[in-house]
Amino acid sequence: MNRLLAEHVIGLLPAEYVNPAESTESVRARFHAIMSSGVLIPAQKREFMGTSNSFDLDFLAEDNQYVFLSAGARYRDERPDSVCYGFVFDPVDLINNHGAIVGPDLANAYDDLLDEVVRQVESTLPALPAISDDELAAFTELMGITDSVMIEHIRAESTSRYHDLIAAVEDGDLSVDGAAEAVALFKEGAALIQSETRKTGRDALDALAEGMEILIPKSLPISAAIGTIEAGEIKLFPPECVPIQKTMHCEPR
Repeated sequence: MNRLLAEHVIGLLPAEYVNPAESTESVRARFHAIMSSGVLIPAQKREFMGTSNSFDLDFLAEDNQYVFLSAGARYRDERPDSVCYGFVFDPVDLINNHGAIVGPDLANAYDDLLDEVVRQVESTLPALPAISDDELAAFTELMGITDSVMIEHIRAESTSRYHDLIAAVEDGDLSVDGAAEAVALFKEGAALIQSETRKTGRDALDALAEGMEILIPKSLPISAAIGTIEAGEIKLFPPECVPIQKTMHCEPR
């Protein structure tokens, strides 16, 4: 199949992500429930897992206002077939009629931005007290660390606020010194990255390519789908069944 398709693969619950071999029925049931609801909506809570480890940063970057799709099989290729269910759309139709935004995956950019802003904020704060010899000895014994270079590295890192700030930003714990400033800087930087990389309208059509992300604001009616993804396989609807809202008796071909 040479035609470039927009694919939405439904998210997995943590238990399904960890144990896909035993999760086929629950994923399939959720797929049919979404089909019956008639609409795809953005994830409004941190319940479902995709392939990115930057899910919390997506919320900070306000990407939770979008339904995410991929141009091509990127998400489908990263998921075991047994838990790979979703919907297929015409990307040009999404751009022209559903306000789609096209851009690259920003997960790595968000990770780099977080590192940058946390180091910036950390540089303005006093160092933490160094770990005591007794605390260091207890920690290294507990962890089974005997390498002298690693032990000295742990001692040096004990004064850093870096990891505390990273965790605070990702968890939304603004009680940690510097966390509120880091969050504000991250949001500002994320908005700038988005404005520089994401395209709409004619520019989105020009940017459309395999591997790009396609973002739909607020919601996407399943009636716009041209097919489904079931057990990792694309099943396109016959032309007379598109949009599928016209009849619920059409079977994918």
